[in-house]
Amino acid sequence: MNTFTKMAEEWVRAHGAEIEKQAPQQPSSDSDNATHVVGCAGELPGFSQAAWLPEFDAWVSSECARSERCFGGIRSLHKHFSAWCSRSASVPCDFKTFKGILWDREFLFADGLVSGLILSVDETERLKAMARAKNAQGAQS
Repeated sequence: MNTFTKMAEEWVRAHGAEIEKQAPQQPSSDSDNATHVVGCAGELPGFSQAAWLPEFDAWVSSECARSERCFGGIRSLHKHFSAWCSRSASVPCDFKTFKGILWDREFLFADGLVSGLILSVDETERLKAMARAKNAQGAQS
């Protein structure tokens, strides 16, 4: 287990109960279908994140890896999602909306990291680095 994973697991142990207590507020009944999300993101009034949910789900399926032992940088994920939306002729969402979508899809995030979601390219590089380290360790034995 690497140092970052140990640090992340310690953080989850220390803050897990606090995060579990937080729950998103029900969507408002405003006629414009705006939502109010309360939780790690704070309150984000007056936007409709539902417009980006199909794009977000497609992006996660095609561009991301989900693993409970990994943490992706929230700004990096948002930047990548915005670029992906632009390439697919969709309008990117702002950062607050992206955080609301993450919360809606039940991803936990704090301190700039999203638990369980990373870019596929990052996961591939992580696995290659682990294989190189294992090979180097085997060569030394």
